Amino acid sequence: MITINWLSFWSDEKENEEKCKIFMSLVIKNPNTVKQVIEDVNDPESNTELIFQYFDLTIDSLDVWDELRDFAREMELYVIVYDHSSNDRKGYWYDEDETWVLQNFGPITNYDKLID
Repeated sequence: MITINWLSFWSDEKENEEKCKIFMSLVIKNPNTVKQVIEDVNDPESNTELIFQYFDLTIDSLDVWDELRDFAREMELYVIVYDHSSNDRKGYWYDEDETWVLQNFGPITNYDKLID
């Protein structure tokens, strides 16, 4: 299972959130869950993240790295792909290095809490 996390959309970027949802539906079809996570529910100007989870995919089976990177760069977003079985995460930060960064920090329980 993988979680793809798009960070972050500000309160006035609803159109960009919709673009991201459309993009994801074209690049990787049929997510098992899609969630919007608001950083501070009491703050109407708080930023949000879009979370897509795919129960049957792994980091190794994913083959759309270039597409994800290009979209992140175009939209000025960060994207993190987390593999729940290996605890590996691959991140792309549009304003830093031009390559994906692979890391393993152990389990990320925040993502597990979002599974339906």
